[in-house]
Amino acid sequence: MKENILRVKELSVCFKTRQGIVKAVDQVSFEVQKGEILGLVGESGCGKSVTARAIMKLIGTKKNELVDGEIWFHAENLIPKSDRAMQHIRGHKMAMIFQDPMTSLNPLYTVGDQIAEVPILHEGLPKKPAYQRAVAMLETVRIPSAKERAQQYPHQFSGGMRQRAVIAMNLACKPELLIADEPTTALDVTIQAQIMQLLVEMREQFGAAIILITHDLGVVAQMCDRVAVMYTGNIIETASTEALFEKPLHPYTRGLLASLPQPGSQEKLRPIEGQPPNLHDLPEGCLFAPRCPYRFDRCQEKPLLTEVSPGHAKACWLD
Repeated sequence: MKENILRVKELSVCFKTRQGIVKAVDQVSFEVQKGEILGLVGESGCGKSVTARAIMKLIGTKKNELVDGEIWFHAENLIPKSDRAMQHIRGHKMAMIFQDPMTSLNPLYTVGDQIAEVPILHEGLPKKPAYQRAVAMLETVRIPSAKERAQQYPHQFSGGMRQRAVIAMNLACKPELLIADEPTTALDVTIQAQIMQLLVEMREQFGAAIILITHDLGVVAQMCDRVAVMYTGNIIETASTEALFEKPLHPYTRGLLASLPQPGSQEKLRPIEGQPPNLHDLPEGCLFAPRCPYRFDRCQEKPLLTEVSPGHAKACWLD
């Protein structure tokens, strides 16, 4: 049995707004095993990115941000850790690739210097060997003429190359956990495929576990070992990728899969009717019930995530 390197237990994230308290993540629990790729999927606004930022403790330091629950990284609970303590973990043992690579790169410094800064800060490596590692990492992520490219600035890189540089930066200290938050946003399809293939290769080369946040179920089917489906801040189904695609149990998951285009099919796509609920005015009971074609009386009571077969759990009253 593989080791769990991350265990999220009843994680909740709330934001104080003028309209009241918004619960963006509601008692989310899941585990990530060493060396696996976990797909975190769902519509925009369902809490995927907030969950990821809470794991990295990038949320919870401001007065209007409330984080509750437990985040266990190996035997350490990250929730009570100070920001100074987290600085020794972020970028070293855990790393995160954000949606827009330009927000992760400083336009005033060369790409090589920015990547070299990671081993300098976390490992105390002298500047010269750290820079040599930066060049080697650019070669690892298949950036041509890495030595010359390391001396260039982010604006001289294409979008795909910037994302590769960000991956190189995040893997410079060989972290055990890598969170990729929509890592192919704004990239063309060919470059998207290259970036995803690169993440798989990096997992195999460095042994890092990956949490892949995406709404692209095609990518999930190709890359992920397990999947957690989120809806309105809740995980409503978890399963191995094979089990989820063969036998989805939650109506929302079925709706997501039914909305995928099928090769060779001339049938119209079947979108999920309605819209996600307003976080300021959540319905009672099952949050998906207003959009669910199978709802019945018991849906007025909120279902808990319950395992129905080994490794497969759902939050739904429907048999």
